Amino acid sequence: MIVEGILLALTIISLLGLTIITANTQTSNDPDSLAVAKLQAFTELASVYSSGGQAPALVDELNKALNLIQEANIAGSNGNAVEATNLEDQARSLISDVLARAPLAQQQAQHDAFNRVFFAVVSIPVIVLISTATLYLGIRVWSWYEKMKFLELKIVEKDEE
Repeated sequence: MIVEGILLALTIISLLGLTIITANTQTSNDPDSLAVAKLQAFTELASVYSSGGQAPALVDELNKALNLIQEANIAGSNGNAVEATNLEDQARSLISDVLARAPLAQQQAQHDAFNRVFFAVVSIPVIVLISTATLYLGIRVWSWYEKMKFLELKIVEKDEE
């Protein structure tokens, strides 16, 4: 769990770095909007994972968008502005879909985290109650056993006299 969290943090940091690098080399008329959208998508996914949730489908979709952006950069550097614009539009569409679905994933992650904490908090008194009852019953059974053993010894002593 800790190793996964560290790997996720490193992945998010590297993706944020990639976002900053690609933001400087955009080919469309409005490069800042795409960079801001990517940053928002990364932030939303980071909040989902920091809430203890998982969103692999959203991560895959964002990775596809990043690949489209790289293809758009390559197409733009090759002089094919129409293809670059089309690829960037597809990437924007994927990023907007991620941004639309991320709040629901974060809400689900928070709900799951609440359920885990609630279960732990509720189970502690139940475990203590069961342990106490078991200990009490064990002591009662042991006391009864000792009493029976003592009575048996008394009966044997009377028979010997």
